[in-house]
Amino acid sequence: MIEGKAFKRDVNIEENQLLTSGQVSKMLNVHMETLRIWRLIQKDKLPYIRIGRLIRYKKSDVETLIKNGLVASSGANNK
Repeated sequence: MIEGKAFKRDVNIEENQLLTSGQVSKMLNVHMETLRIWRLIQKDKLPYIRIGRLIRYKKSDVETLIKNGLVASSGANNK
């Protein structure tokens, strides 16, 4: 039983890992300026944490954005 609890704690740590803007921009393949715009204009696009002057993102939030951000292509030639 103790091992199961330890494993569950490790999973929670991984999900709650904090990422820098640089790490997130690489994961999403967007410029860091895009992340700044999302913070200023589209506040609900990607939640973030401010620690003093530092900006951090929860890894689980970034993965959720990737998962929910997938849009099926309607085809450019379909009119």
